[in-house]
Amino acid sequence: MKKNIMRFLAILLAMALTVGLSACETPDADTTGQSMAADASSATGESSAGDPESFDGTDLVFDVEAGKGKFCIYFLNTPKDYVNESGITHAGDSVLLTSPDGKTMMIDLNNGANDAEIIASLQRLGIEKLDYLVFSHPHVDHINGYRSLFRYVSVDQCYMNAEDYSQNSTAYADLIKTLKAKNVPVTILWEGDTITFGDEITVDIMNPPRDYDFTDDRGVGTASIANNGSIAMLFHYGEATYFTGGDLYQEGEDAFLERYPDFQADIAKLNHHGRSTSNSKAWVERIRARLVCPQDNAINSDVVWGRFRKNGAITVSATLDGASVVRCSPDGTYELQVQKLRSEENENSYGSLRDLGLDDKGYMTFTKKR
Repeated sequence: MKKNIMRFLAILLAMALTVGLSACETPDADTTGQSMAADASSATGESSAGDPESFDGTDLVFDVEAGKGKFCIYFLNTPKDYVNESGITHAGDSVLLTSPDGKTMMIDLNNGANDAEIIASLQRLGIEKLDYLVFSHPHVDHINGYRSLFRYVSVDQCYMNAEDYSQNSTAYADLIKTLKAKNVPVTILWEGDTITFGDEITVDIMNPPRDYDFTDDRGVGTASIANNGSIAMLFHYGEATYFTGGDLYQEGEDAFLERYPDFQADIAKLNHHGRSTSNSKAWVERIRARLVCPQDNAINSDVVWGRFRKNGAITVSATLDGASVVRCSPDGTYELQVQKLRSEENENSYGSLRDLGLDDKGYMTFTKKR
């Protein structure tokens, strides 16, 4: 009798463990708001110092108190590919900015496959409204997250370039309809415009030129034309600077450098996801960045990566470091916090942030001066 009771209790315990484990499965990108909120609160931020496999710096990256009174640049983790009907894989950009006085800006909305991660990031920071939403250009890997975004946050102002991509992309056509339905005002940006981001940050618009033609000789828009028509923005916060140029190709970079021979920025998102279509040797040497980040799910070009490291840039990537935040002070002092520590294998292949000063909690400081 006693053995039967013990056997029955063991069965009950096994059933309870099975239910508990099945409840911990990670939701997909199209999950409900409740499961996205669960994603946002799931990270503990606890770590075993010095152990890359056990370190989780999620709470440290999305620490609201640490970012107060600073210009924060969040390079979000967008690890999932989107594959379209033609089998073309898109990675997708998405960078979140917060100003010292609490304004919010999102530049690009990934490929749609990473919506859960992006919404969770906003929820971790308590963001329910974006003051500004910027689409650098109309390609699907930069706009496709709009459907999820508008379910969870409101948007006060949208910035776009002048390209009408409706004939090329149903996603773009639907985005325009959605913006109209939500009564979101849209402003077209051109080179020479200046906008403000809060009371202390000014933004110079450096691309596309006002005479830029978004069609070829046949009157047709192409991928390269769209990429070179990306909105390029240089943020100024005192001595601190941040540059983002969408998907500029090398020919777009060359034309840019002709117009801006004295161009320089301390922090930069790499052009076209850090790929070798862009980020030429001349570009890397001119920008003289202190920290750069390719928005992609892989290191697509070791050559580009090596160029920036050779020129003294701190290189971070979601592939190696998870999400990361750069907190900028107006005197040109920067703080870097990463979500995960690089493995020894990745350090051997791509360099060690620890050698540059990253501590066991994924944190380091640096200045604009080398």
